[in-house]
Amino acid sequence: MRSSPRDARLWTCVVVGALLALPVAAAHHLNVVDAPGHEARLALLRDVLLNGHPSPFYQVTSFFLPNIAFDVIGLSLTWLIDPESAARLFLAVTLLLAVAGTVVLNRVLFGRWSYVPLISSLLAYNLEVSEGMLNCAFGLALVPWALALRLKLRDSPFGVLAGIVIGAALLFTHVFAFATYAVLWLGILLDGWRTKSITPSQGAAKLTELAPAALLLLLMPHDPSSHIRYEPFFVAAKLSAIVKSLTCGSIAGDIAFVAGGLSFAILLALSARAKLAAPLVPGLVMLSLLFLALPTELGQASYIDKRVPIAIAFIVIAALDVEFRPTAAVAGLAGVVALAFVAKQVALTKLWHDMNPRIDAAIAALDTLPRGAIILREECDLADGLWGSYRALQPPLTHVAAYATLGQDRFDAGTWAIAGQQPIAVRPQYQAAYDLQMGDPWSSCGPDHARTAMHRIRGVTDLDGGRAYYLFVIRPAVPRSYAGEATFVAGNGDFELYRVGRR
Repeated sequence: MRSSPRDARLWTCVVVGALLALPVAAAHHLNVVDAPGHEARLALLRDVLLNGHPSPFYQVTSFFLPNIAFDVIGLSLTWLIDPESAARLFLAVTLLLAVAGTVVLNRVLFGRWSYVPLISSLLAYNLEVSEGMLNCAFGLALVPWALALRLKLRDSPFGVLAGIVIGAALLFTHVFAFATYAVLWLGILLDGWRTKSITPSQGAAKLTELAPAALLLLLMPHDPSSHIRYEPFFVAAKLSAIVKSLTCGSIAGDIAFVAGGLSFAILLALSARAKLAAPLVPGLVMLSLLFLALPTELGQASYIDKRVPIAIAFIVIAALDVEFRPTAAVAGLAGVVALAFVAKQVALTKLWHDMNPRIDAAIAALDTLPRGAIILREECDLADGLWGSYRALQPPLTHVAAYATLGQDRFDAGTWAIAGQQPIAVRPQYQAAYDLQMGDPWSSCGPDHARTAMHRIRGVTDLDGGRAYYLFVIRPAVPRSYAGEATFVAGNGDFELYRVGRR
């Protein structure tokens, strides 16, 4: 009995989903940069809100914030599983939602199922994921679903109500997801006005459904920082941002991505028809202009402009209407794209699996620290160049010190508690250490870095007698460079851990 096209699509989706989850399943840590900090905050929220155990270091503030998808969903998951497992499940679901959303939005736009949107699986692991921006990645994964639902209800009497709910939900998920959806919805309304399917007054009325979410955002606490940074050499910086936004942290994985992407581009050139859904074109143009306008850093947030290319890419894929000629060349190139996806996932799986022992070694050293220990961190910033970015992600140790705080018996001064971003605040007696870590950049590069770091830390310890301070040095440029300034505790080529004493 021959299988139906529906069965073939189903099995294809099952295989793609399994491959997307494979790297997460292969590693017992979520090997992305920010994950330990998110998991430490989740452990804190679980202990305080679910178990009734107050933290000596933090207090829970308010959930009336944008960017709290992981905090709310993760906290719900910790009824059943630990914070680390909750984070891994959260990311796996995020990846599945992102790819499935492009498929569903494409179906709503064109009225038929297509294999073409599955090319988004090649993009699923990108800089946003490898940096561990869990809330932002989840929010952007929901944007195609939100657009699909809103388009489906475009002529429904419940459409405006649905739009209000969608805007508010995306805002609480992540402010960038709400902004992306708002730009694309504005573009859809402009296209409707252009084609005379809606009048200007109807378009303005439908645009006001974003107003409740915008008002909520204005009422929410905000990060007081006004820091804005643009990269020098504007054009080169924007081109670099596009390239960096696509990296998954694995050189082999990125080579596979390039091979698959080029093969898909040739497929489009050989197609009998390839066009974009007109309603999404104005929004995509506006997102492209937004990418050019955005800085690299805004307040406490980084990688601002590097988030936009991925959002654009997913929406472009969802908006593609392609008809292929049934030729051997087309079949061969489609096979290359499929093999490239498999190769990228296998490369990532191997990388994440191989990083486990190196991360475990750092955690084992940090777990020897006494109760009440205060951990500060320093690293040589390698992320300016593309090759430095790979090294910084293999393994991602920037926030690994947060793993030592999952039991709430040590204080990692680098775990975020930013007003307007996280629902926690540092208790006053630990504020000095937190401000020290979050202040001027720490770097283990340069000839005088050790003396400078010790001077900064002792400025706090002299006011804070009795507490044990430790410095976690990531990828030390010179082995044992702090030996004359502090007591060496443990270390290897990836890290060194020091006890900092008072003079």
